[in-house]
Amino acid sequence: MVNLNPPSWRELENKFKDTGLLPGGLWRPKNCNPNVHVAIIIPFRGRDSQLRVFLNNMIPLFQKQNLDYGIFVVDQREGPPFNRAMLMNIGFMESSKLGNYNCFIFHDVDLIAENEFNIYRCAEKPRHMSVLIDKYNYKVLYKDIFGGVTALTREHMQKVNGFSNVYFGWGGEDDDMSKRIRDKNGPGLSSVPGEIGRYKMIKHQHEKSNPINSLRWDLLKSTLNMWKSDGLSSLEGRYSILKLERRPLYTWMYTDVDEKAILWDDAMAKYRKNSWVQYLLTLNHTFITASPSISDGARTIHSIDLFVKSPCIPKCLSFISLCVISICAIILTNL
Repeated sequence: MVNLNPPSWRELENKFKDTGLLPGGLWRPKNCNPNVHVAIIIPFRGRDSQLRVFLNNMIPLFQKQNLDYGIFVVDQREGPPFNRAMLMNIGFMESSKLGNYNCFIFHDVDLIAENEFNIYRCAEKPRHMSVLIDKYNYKVLYKDIFGGVTALTREHMQKVNGFSNVYFGWGGEDDDMSKRIRDKNGPGLSSVPGEIGRYKMIKHQHEKSNPINSLRWDLLKSTLNMWKSDGLSSLEGRYSILKLERRPLYTWMYTDVDEKAILWDDAMAKYRKNSWVQYLLTLNHTFITASPSISDGARTIHSIDLFVKSPCIPKCLSFISLCVISICAIILTNL
């Protein structure tokens, strides 16, 4: 049963405090040692109540499936229109620095799975999981759709160079990824059976900060020409992690993106005079570069602390571990 009523944060933390959940929203089963390590990547901006509904419904499902998982909320700073695909690339790169993840579930925060047999693991081919959604009367919208909730391995992501970084605003990025994976050299596309891949969508108003991308159809025509230079390979230096916090139910990555550097890339040269690109380039948004000592220190302490709190580590090491964490914190924040 899906519960679409948003609980308070205190209610959520009390609900899951005795489930073995580690800070940062990491959990692993005690009775087995899974060889699949799942990172749940949520592109996010300004949907607090939806996030509470998501966690309330999905954490029990993840734990019932005995997943070794972590939840990563990639929160885009206010400024340019929402860039969902780029946030998913960032989530992939940053979560990979925090754990040995080999399966990545890219998940819209407003979609709640209805069927516990919809297993949150990767397959031989990239997998579309949110096949039927109540908002669309549980019908497939069109052939080769690949949005909402998708599962890709590390190898899949590397083979197609991740998602595109150029889709600011609503629309197009899912179809771009669908083209990448269905290309003759791509890994292919698979879907869970319709009766399994059923989801409810949390109702919400369309945000002004996520206007429709009027350039999306032109960009999609260039996918197979641009994908090698647009994606994971063009991500470095074009985003920053302003804050990284291990919150009780998830890891929060507060990020900024440099839309001007992305749009001035050579791959976008032929679109520079487009009205949508001109609009984005004239936005009064200053890209913020994070201090390396803050972000790198947070990652190191995150990894050490999760290792220490693992059920596999003897309790006798707790004092030593706390000393190590404290020393690392002092050194890294003063570099």
